Amino acid sequence: MRTIPDWNKLKTFYLTAEARSFSSAAEKMGVSQSSISRQIASLESEIGSVLFNRNTKGLTLTEQGELLYDTAKSIYKKVSEAEDLLIRGRTTPQGTLKVTTTTSFGSLWLSPIMPKFAKLYPDIYVDLILDDTPMDLARRDADFAIRMWQPQEPDLISKAFLKVQCNYYASEDYLAEHGEPKIAEDLDNHRLIAFSAPILGLRDGLNMHLLLGGRSAHKKQHRKPCFSANNLRSVYHAAQAGLGIASLPDYMAKVSRLKKILIDVPNKSFQTYIVYPHELRNTKRVAVFRDFLWESAKNWGE
Repeated sequence: MRTIPDWNKLKTFYLTAEARSFSSAAEKMGVSQSSISRQIASLESEIGSVLFNRNTKGLTLTEQGELLYDTAKSIYKKVSEAEDLLIRGRTTPQGTLKVTTTTSFGSLWLSPIMPKFAKLYPDIYVDLILDDTPMDLARRDADFAIRMWQPQEPDLISKAFLKVQCNYYASEDYLAEHGEPKIAEDLDNHRLIAFSAPILGLRDGLNMHLLLGGRSAHKKQHRKPCFSANNLRSVYHAAQAGLGIASLPDYMAKVSRLKKILIDVPNKSFQTYIVYPHELRNTKRVAVFRDFLWESAKNWGE
């Protein structure tokens, strides 16, 4: 079975055929003329054909050389284009960037700022994957993540990002019908909406109203919710529809008509993290997206 010629030898052959001279090809490639001659001789030996006619006027291609030249030219063009793309990819922000985060954070905070990013970097295509189950960045299921917990996986770069505060909320319609609780103990007499997804650290943090204060706290038993969902968007919509009281991250309440209640009752906060694989640390599209998020976070409290 024939072996595929080494690309370096094919490249040398192509540039020599273009120059019609060993010395001119050697000058263009920055190597010695003897090095060019050796590579051509080795290539001719590998394929079992003479590629050049050597005469006093220089080099001309043999019939076999003409056949190989067309193939080598096509390969050289494609490799050169690929090399140009790789170089531009390190210097110019472009290409696809797969970003993942939770459904609620991605839809309510991240998606609304993406038009601004698209105007700044029109050559970057962002593929946003919203999933409350963490994707494997080490396997490159995604290139970049905003997580609601600190990652423990090796070979990932993680930086603390936004600090998210949770608060208690209810709709005006619910409060008009059932009254507004003033202290934690009052929650014993209200309909409560719970978050049921086992996302690291979030479920307990978002369900403090099921235990905090009142008879349930003394018995170390959770209050029974009237409704639970494994997706914060569902919890948010249920509260907005007047189903009951929910504990929600503040980025969700900013875009709702919900009223913040029980302001003096403790609630949780959690730290978000920017995460990406170590091997992508010098990738331009990752760097500009990371910096864009930092800049956008400056308006977090507004």
